Amino acid sequence: MVTHSFEDYLQEANGANTPRALFDVFIKTMSAYGYDKILFGLATDHNDIGIKAGIGIIQNYPNDWMKYYHEHSFHKIDPIITYGVHQIEAFAWSDISKRVKLRKAQLQCLDLSAEAGLYNGLTVPLKGNSNQIAGLSLASSEKKDACYFHADLLTAYCNHFYVAYKRLHQRNGIQQRNVILTAREKEVLTWAAVGKDNNDIGYALNISKHTVNMIFRTIYRKLEANNRTLAVVKAITAGLIAI
Repeated sequence: MVTHSFEDYLQEANGANTPRALFDVFIKTMSAYGYDKILFGLATDHNDIGIKAGIGIIQNYPNDWMKYYHEHSFHKIDPIITYGVHQIEAFAWSDISKRVKLRKAQLQCLDLSAEAGLYNGLTVPLKGNSNQIAGLSLASSEKKDACYFHADLLTAYCNHFYVAYKRLHQRNGIQQRNVILTAREKEVLTWAAVGKDNNDIGYALNISKHTVNMIFRTIYRKLEANNRTLAVVKAITAGLIAI
């Protein structure tokens, strides 16, 4: 049962001073949505934080499964990875075989993950600077589907984790880029943060939808984001806007 809001999560997560502490906050929050097994991975090198690509950069999956996974080099065939690196939206693992044709070994990989106690799995692809690709995979240790799947909300949580995780590493010696948003850009993002679409934002600010689109393009460039969810999360995390 979900008892905390996204704002509650932000306050607690932004107070974490280590990646492990941040991950613990994230696990607690996702468990409230039914997802108590989490794996964070990098599909590409993240030179800005000094971390190479890897599966399970930080995770709490069953140890036996992770050992077996690495021993058999499943990362080379894992359909969650091969499918996920080309996606921009959250997807359920059960939907992969409905969308693309999988080889027998790939189907076996998915079946074995379920046998290891990872149920109701979903993955949120994450895009960073300079074509960086990462992802968060969420699963339940309970076979009964008691998960709350709200793609936009879970994507927001996952994007915040990604941004905050990188920021914690950047504190360890890599200078962060200073981003300055205009008052109008902050207004647009603040309206977006409460769920307003471009038409609503334009009406509220007495500007055209075309102008809103132009402002978003500038925001994306400044924040190095490729969608409004990531832009909003980055702005909130950096203290540029408040909700």
